[in-house]
Amino acid sequence: MSSHPEQETEGLTSEEETDKQRYLVFKIQDQMYAFPLMNIQEVNGLLQITPLPNVPKYYRGLINLRGKIISVIDLRMKFGLKDIVDRDKSTSIVINILENSVIGCVVDEVAKVETFSNSQIDFSGETSGRQVGDGVVGIAKTIEKQKDGSEVQKMILILSIEKLLSKSDHRMLAQNEPEASK
Repeated sequence: MSSHPEQETEGLTSEEETDKQRYLVFKIQDQMYAFPLMNIQEVNGLLQITPLPNVPKYYRGLINLRGKIISVIDLRMKFGLKDIVDRDKSTSIVINILENSVIGCVVDEVAKVETFSNSQIDFSGETSGRQVGDGVVGIAKTIEKQKDGSEVQKMILILSIEKLLSKSDHRMLAQNEPEASK
């Protein structure tokens, strides 16, 4: 997948259009997450990342994407999970569009683009009385068919990159973004 993915609305009524949104679903460790597809510029394989000194561990550094310098964070490390030293071919950098810039997010594996209706997503921010984590704006409930024909209920955590990043993260990203690429 490359270039800006577009919303697919062909054949839908206007009511169905507003009730459904497409998401880029990806995996980190054993959990599935998703970003709204409208906030994704593109997906790339793991590119050469230039590390920076004196930044948090999850801030991997900078990439040069067709002449534009982009900051990259590792979502696995941002979530406090163990780093993977030997990344494989399925590791990707998802380029997210922020309000005033773009950011790359390293994920273990991009799974698919999926459409969810609003009725499939719990936007309440709480599940069984527990507050969900920062950056999680919803939980999509899906049913997956298994090879044996049985069905298994799955949850996909819907993320907002803006809410996932702290104020200090936003300041750090702004400082490390060269003027020439803004």
